[in-house]
Amino acid sequence: GKTEVAKMLATLYWLLGDLTLGHTCRWVGADICAPFSGQTAAKVKWALAQARGGVLFLDEAHDLATNQKDGFGPEALHTLNG
Repeated sequence: GKTEVAKMLATLYWLLGDLTLGHTCRWVGADICAPFSGQTAAKVKWALAQARGGVLFLDEAHDLATNQKDGFGPEALHTLNG
């Protein structure tokens, strides 16, 4: 249901004129983490570029904050926070 809500919100914001495209890009939090240090930021930026004009939906995003052992989750969160 979360993905469907994200899609509905993207459509609503597009209809209101707040988004230029109104699409939804869905990623699982682990999908934007790279296997080597320094590569995660590039994957996050790529995901953001794909979502530009729409909504970036990170399913299971809590894994980024709770998976501290490899450091890639915090790197992804730091990149998202700009």
